Amino acid sequence: MKLRALHLTNVRRFAGQTASVTGIADGITVVSEANEFGKSTFFDALHALFFTKSSATGREVRALEPHSGGAVQVSADIETAEGLFTIEKSFLRKKYARVSDANGRIVAQDDEAERWIARLMGEGADGPAGLLWVRQGVTGLEPQGASTAERDRLRESRRDVLSSVAGEIDMVTGGRRMDRVLGACNDALEALATKQGRPKTGGAWKDAVDAVSTLNDRAADLGAKCRDLAEALQSRKRVEQTLAKLADPALRQSRQDAFDTASATLETARAHAARAQAARADVDLRTLELGNDQASLAAVVAQDEAVQRAAKAQAEAHKEAKVIDDRLAEERRTAEAAGKQAKAALDAFEALRSRQQRARTAALRVSLAAQLDTLRARISKAEAARTALESAKADLSVMKVSADVLARIDAAQNTLDLARQAAQASAVSVRFDPTGGAVPMMDGVPFDPQAALALRETATLTLPGFGAITIDPGDQKADAGDIDTAERALAHLLDDADCADVAAARNAARARRETQTALQQHQTVLQALAPDGLPALQQEAATLVQQMGAATDADEETDAETLADLLANAQQAAETTRKAQTEAEARLRETERAAMAAQATQAQTRAAFEAATAERGNDADFDARKQAAGHALARAEAALTQAQRHLEDIDGGAIDLGTAEADVKRTRAVLDNAARDIQRLETEKATLDGRIATRAENGVEEALAEVEGQLHAARQRADNLAREVAALQLLADTLSQTRTAAREAYFEPIKQELKPLMSIVHGAGELSFDDNLLPDTLARDGVAEELGTLSGGTREQIAILTRLAFARLFARQGREVPIILDDALVYSDDDRIVKMFTALHRVAEDQQVIVFTCRQMAFDTLGGDRPRVRISDAAG
Repeated sequence: MKLRALHLTNVRRFAGQTASVTGIADGITVVSEANEFGKSTFFDALHALFFTKSSATGREVRALEPHSGGAVQVSADIETAEGLFTIEKSFLRKKYARVSDANGRIVAQDDEAERWIARLMGEGADGPAGLLWVRQGVTGLEPQGASTAERDRLRESRRDVLSSVAGEIDMVTGGRRMDRVLGACNDALEALATKQGRPKTGGAWKDAVDAVSTLNDRAADLGAKCRDLAEALQSRKRVEQTLAKLADPALRQSRQDAFDTASATLETARAHAARAQAARADVDLRTLELGNDQASLAAVVAQDEAVQRAAKAQAEAHKEAKVIDDRLAEERRTAEAAGKQAKAALDAFEALRSRQQRARTAALRVSLAAQLDTLRARISKAEAARTALESAKADLSVMKVSADVLARIDAAQNTLDLARQAAQASAVSVRFDPTGGAVPMMDGVPFDPQAALALRETATLTLPGFGAITIDPGDQKADAGDIDTAERALAHLLDDADCADVAAARNAARARRETQTALQQHQTVLQALAPDGLPALQQEAATLVQQMGAATDADEETDAETLADLLANAQQAAETTRKAQTEAEARLRETERAAMAAQATQAQTRAAFEAATAERGNDADFDARKQAAGHALARAEAALTQAQRHLEDIDGGAIDLGTAEADVKRTRAVLDNAARDIQRLETEKATLDGRIATRAENGVEEALAEVEGQLHAARQRADNLAREVAALQLLADTLSQTRTAAREAYFEPIKQELKPLMSIVHGAGELSFDDNLLPDTLARDGVAEELGTLSGGTREQIAILTRLAFARLFARQGREVPIILDDALVYSDDDRIVKMFTALHRVAEDQQVIVFTCRQMAFDTLGGDRPRVRISDAAG
């Protein structure tokens, strides 16, 4: 954002009037007026326009109201990346805010206009723009929320540099507003909770938690008693119903009849089961005999099958062994031939490699000679560059006009020009228009009547036909003294530089720059040719000569490249034949192992055939054993079938014994259980009657309802306090993290932006900071001085430079805002104030700087645009 114009209507001393500053340009703008003119009024009004809502009625707004009263109106023309806009606000009597574009169209008004301005300033009245204001009477911006006494102290004292930077730090880290919030948050936490986050003894949260625990115990005890009463009533009802069923006479007789019937059935089932058991034993015996006969027949048949399998396996093993023996003979012949080929290829390779080594030695000698020639040429160029470098250094040592010397000569010439212009502006101007060709005289010397005379001293003019006129312009000695002083200063500087005039000084400075450039070029060439120095290059050349002497064994009959191709082919042939030999030997070993395995298999199959034949016996014995086993199996099958039919006949009308026994057991249990239940239930009923009578007399249900109401209220209070503690902890953590993040984001960038500005005013002085981002010490010439020991002027300069550093940082971040100074730099001496002006100009290269000052002469050397304040009667 950049300011282009500012208009105040009915503000303080401009009651009933409109005061305007227009044509505010980029760079530096100086509004220089005498005391009591109203510069601070412009400053405060501008601050209210950007940072105070139109609806505000606080002291800072009331301070803008003139004694005659009425609406206070402030407007500013600004330029942003989006174009030109006009911001207007009216306070106190008529309250409104309005933003218009360059065509007069309203962009936003009232609350929306306030939000538009807040976004422009960086989202909030305490945004970054607020950091760049330096108020009259206080170097530092007072922290938000400071007391009246503290603000007065800051206005009366410029001696503490911390106050000059406290505003910046407060703005970017939260400052005292955050301190107050954190303090209140921590006080509230300390009253409720311990540092570990648990309820604090004696605190409201601990009392609420203890109350909940006590009421919980009481409610649990009463609830248990109520549940016990309800359970007793339900149990007595159930016991009475069960007793009525068990004591019914019809049910008693039914239970006895079922037991008698089950007992008779059990005796019948036991007799039948004895007969069935004997029949099952016979079936089991016949089944076992059948299994034995089946196994005997299967064993006889298996012996014959084993002989046939062994004979087949023996024949297959013999056939496989024959095939492997033939392959083994072939593999042996192949391996022997591959070995011979591999040896011949290796011998050829070794012979070629020996020839290649001799050829490489010859090539190396040629390469070393070429390197030596190149290196000697490089040494020659480096020696020439060194000679030129030394000559340039000698020339530079006698050249006096440096950039700093020329800058001082230009500044002296500028001062002289300004003094002459001031004298010219204050001189009496006389112009003649003679008739008849008359020639006027001044102090007896003719002069051109067409040229205007600028008289700074008393002069006598003689006019033909009229007489003499004496003109006294008044006291102009001060102007003449300024010119003489400036001329002497310029002459002194030119004498020191051995220059006749300013043009000669500029030529001498240009010659020195050109010599410096040539010096740097020679240095660059010498560094490129001899980065380690000329002795290193010379030593490298000597080493190459020695290496050439060592390369004497040479075979130049065959080209090294041709030998390399032949050697590569020979190596490939050697590797190929060696690989073929290795593969042939591997196949041979594999075939030998296969032959050994085939021989072992032959032996195994032969032994297996002989064993199977011996076990089977001759054919006559085998047939007889097989026939006998078949007859025995047929007899066993017939006997088993007959036993199974007998068992089926018995099982056809059987009563299940297990079922009959279970039925008897069940009916007996029913009789016994009914008797025991009747006795138990009668005892239980008597006990329940006693419990019910005791609980009903104590009124536990009414007491429980009362305690539950108290417990609900206590739980709500404890939960509310727990949530309050959690919220306070979250708030404290969030605020601390936000402050830390802000400090980390601004600390290093501000130091980097401040460093070049400090160098303008304090040379090599370096400003250090403490952990709170506040300046700590100023180190100059190796001595670190605490800020409290520095002069008020130095502290004031550091404060201004700090703000300029913030301005540069914000500009680099795309947040360009004007820097506004109101009667600042009141404690700076003549030398320091000029340096501060230079720092302002450096920042003003890409930042708008607006200065309000009453020190008209002191700020003449600041330069910049100087618009005048126009005052007119307010419209309407």
